[in-house]
Amino acid sequence: MREAGFNVRLLSAGPFVTMIDRFAVAPVLIPIAVEFRAPVGAVAIAATAYYFAYGLAQPFWGFASDRAGRIRIIRISLAATAAACTLTALAPNLDFLIGARILAGASVCAVLPSALVYIGDVIPFKTRQAVIADVLAAVAIGTAAGSLGGGFFARYLSWRLVFGVAAVIAAVLAVAMGRLPESNARPSTGGPIAQLRQAFHRPWARFLILFAIPEGAMVLGFLVYFAPALEATGTNAALAGLVVATYGAAVLAGTRVIKRFASRRGPRPHTWRPPVRPAPRWSRSPR
Repeated sequence: MREAGFNVRLLSAGPFVTMIDRFAVAPVLIPIAVEFRAPVGAVAIAATAYYFAYGLAQPFWGFASDRAGRIRIIRISLAATAAACTLTALAPNLDFLIGARILAGASVCAVLPSALVYIGDVIPFKTRQAVIADVLAAVAIGTAAGSLGGGFFARYLSWRLVFGVAAVIAAVLAVAMGRLPESNARPSTGGPIAQLRQAFHRPWARFLILFAIPEGAMVLGFLVYFAPALEATGTNAALAGLVVATYGAAVLAGTRVIKRFASRRGPRPHTWRPPVRPAPRWSRSPR
């Protein structure tokens, strides 16, 4: 049964703002290089370090959410994201910017996974797919908003503004999400190493991990450097951001299709069948 006080729009706002921070960097790499008078390759380290921290910090946040609670971890992560985005917007030099982006990557990575696990804790299976689709729609909109907003601000105002906006939204959400009820999931047993060992013993977990490697290379590699590649050919930052934003539009369309499909089809009922056992010998003996 869904817990009282659950608000999917408020929960979805967390992943939304983290996607703004995550995808705003693509169209602003060259404007940052121009402002700091640094090679684009050196500025790209900020993006690489961000995604490296994003991946390494996720297991830590997962273990923490099992013990401290999903909503508490989301709020802590959003508060840290607000601080990291503020430092990014105020960065006086490239080294400071790289440090701020490392902090941002290690902060934002907790929000979306914790939100999805929270949904699994509080939403019944028969309606869970539709709620997840709504959260992923917010992810898609945040992806498009980050790419488009980063390019627009870099072109007409300053690349710093998109991170300032993300900082304000994250700070507001860190407070507002206190209205969401905490889930009552049982804490996981065993330490972090034991939990990782249990996960790797599951075939589906191994498949998803292996599948995520090329998917991550595509999303975090190609999309991040596609916008600077366009800008290197003379395309302005706003147009480059718009091109990358089409990825978010495609994800949004896909989530709407999946939600409609899931609502029509619904979960398959599980029917129990007794095990088939061979008849005893006396029943097969000739009369």
